[in-house]
Amino acid sequence: MSLCIDRYLQVHLKDKPAGYLGSVLVGMTFGAAWIPCVGPILGAILTLAAASSEIGKGVFYLITYAAGLAVPFFLSAVAINSFLDFSRKFRRYLKAVHVAAGILLIAVGLLLITDYITLLNIYALRFTPEWLIKRL
Repeated sequence: MSLCIDRYLQVHLKDKPAGYLGSVLVGMTFGAAWIPCVGPILGAILTLAAASSEIGKGVFYLITYAAGLAVPFFLSAVAINSFLDFSRKFRRYLKAVHVAAGILLIAVGLLLITDYITLLNIYALRFTPEWLIKRL
């Protein structure tokens, strides 16, 4: 008996929307689909930026976030053929990646529930350079 339920909605259009209207529709769909993924992180970063005493810190947080989103897309656009070749080859490992990500998600959930994540954070802070702690 399998506990994994892989369900998702994927719409296949016979005629793909073209032009500016199609680009707007695809962009709106992409944005709506990413809200649950991007929203909490962006909200936290905007809160940090707003609460920061220096404008430079807030700008740094937002630029870093934007670069983290933009760089993978930019690199894939620049090297689209290599990216497509890689994604075709990587597809065979996708099931293993999903399983590993699921196990990691469960492990992090257990760490949060048992409050051991705090101990791990304290442990990790021992290895964090002093200059980085001062910047935060």
